[in-house]
Amino acid sequence: NHCGTCAVVCSFDHADVLCTQGQCELGACNGGFGNCDSNDANGCESNLNTSVSHCGDCATACDFQNAGDSCVGGTCTMGTCDANFANCNGDDADGCEVNIHTSLNNCGGCNLVCNLPNATEQCNNGSCEILQCANGFADCNNNPLDGCEVNTNTNLQNCGACNQLCDIPNANEACVNGTCTLSNCPTGTADCNLNQADGCEINIFSSLANCGACGQVCNVPHASESCTNGVCVMGACDPGFANCDSDNANGCEVNTNTTLQH
Repeated sequence: NHCGTCAVVCSFDHADVLCTQGQCELGACNGGFGNCDSNDANGCESNLNTSVSHCGDCATACDFQNAGDSCVGGTCTMGTCDANFANCNGDDADGCEVNIHTSLNNCGGCNLVCNLPNATEQCNNGSCEILQCANGFADCNNNPLDGCEVNTNTNLQNCGACNQLCDIPNANEACVNGTCTLSNCPTGTADCNLNQADGCEINIFSSLANCGACGQVCNVPHASESCTNGVCVMGACDPGFANCDSDNANGCEVNTNTTLQH
């Protein structure tokens, strides 16, 4: 209380006090405090039980990645994760290590894997989005949850692109490598002009020019003809002609106006 002269009181915060050769000196710090700035004038200024800069001792600072820090009873304790971050591995040592706004394996929350069918994904603001569809696939329903759900190489309603309908008149179609192709014609029809745009335009069961098959002309000499169920049928002979050999293949072969035998 009289250090060096009367009425000079030695006093240091949170520490024992010494008076040595008339000079006030800092003694031992009180339990739970430390002289971490090495400045005796302010005594043992750091509360080692609560200071995040000097937690438990002067050399230990609490610093959790992407999270709040606290010092409780001289032990560093992680607080709440920062916005958009999470502690998905349950290890406080690396703090809140995951950005749930961008992580494909933790998109919007821990263990929410962003894995969309037939697509390259991205996690944007915590939502799984399609970055790009795989070749030959498309997101035709605009729902990222089922990815690129349509195979545009084979789908008749979306052939080559979304909403590109493969529909060929009077034909059975196929979507092959994204191109609408005439697969085959229904029974009794044919694509005789080889123009896919009008499909199977010929009824080969009734066409005289394509009776039973393309280019198979129904032309009976000197007689009327018809194509019935794809078969050329001879009708009545022209006036002055007759089918005397009963062979329909050569039609009404005899000119009854000039032939001596008939």
